[in-house]
Amino acid sequence: MLDYYIDQKAVVTKHLASMYFGTCLDAEMTWVDTIHFPASLQCYTLRGRGFYLITGKVVEDFGAYNVEV
Repeated sequence: MLDYYIDQKAVVTKHLASMYFGTCLDAEMTWVDTIHFPASLQCYTLRGRGFYLITGKVVEDFGAYNVEV
C-alpha cells in the first residue's frame, strides 16, 4: 500500500537493536500504524516525510491493527 509517512518513535530491543513504530496516512486518509523490526530497518530505512510503498503482514494486537514491515 502507498502511504504518506507522518512520524516515528524509535525504541531499542532487549538485544540493543533499533526498531521503529511508524504512523502513516493511506489514500483514504485513514491512520496506519507500522512496526519496523531491526531486520527490515537494515534494508529499508525511513528517510523523512513523504510517500512510502509499505508491504508486510497485518496483525491485530489488543484490538489495534498494525502492519509488520
